[in-house]
Amino acid sequence: MFILSANISYAQVNAKDTLVKWDANHRITWNDFIVKDTNDRFAAETNTFFKANFYLKNDSVFCQVITYLNADRSWRKPSLKTDGQYAINHEQKHFDITEIFARRIRKELMVVSANEQQVEKIYYNNAKACREFQELYDTETRHSLNKQSQERWDKKIRRMLLLLGNYKEQAIYIKNPWCKICWKNAPILASR
Repeated sequence: MFILSANISYAQVNAKDTLVKWDANHRITWNDFIVKDTNDRFAAETNTFFKANFYLKNDSVFCQVITYLNADRSWRKPSLKTDGQYAINHEQKHFDITEIFARRIRKELMVVSANEQQVEKIYYNNAKACREFQELYDTETRHSLNKQSQERWDKKIRRMLLLLGNYKEQAIYIKNPWCKICWKNAPILASR
């Protein structure tokens, strides 16, 4: 029996951290996790986050919202069986959920002429919603132990990614930003 968990928190990304960028054509593997001997009740933990970078470019603000798995903070117990796809699928869905909320940010930023404070509000509201959604996912699937619920969530997450398919591009422009001067030293936001 194994129990899996995900962690999304607020923190800076260290230069030494190994980051795996979300890609629809690349699924994570257990090689993306460190092996950690721990007394934790979970058999694995996935650390995912999204990061936003803003740059002033001509009349627009160029924005990248990128989803990452932090391989140095994602771990699995040595006893976790890594030969099947079921357990890693649960962890992949945590990564996919983070990408869903990154797409929501991109979508919201594309339809508003926002100032810096509005962008931060959009960002942090989605970071909070992502954490709550991750917790709901783990609660309803019982950290993957409820196989029927896991199947429902797999379909739900796949459907949500498809519905937000127009926002899969990580780089977007905020047209006619409210205040161009505000963006000269725009923040880098990270949902960890």
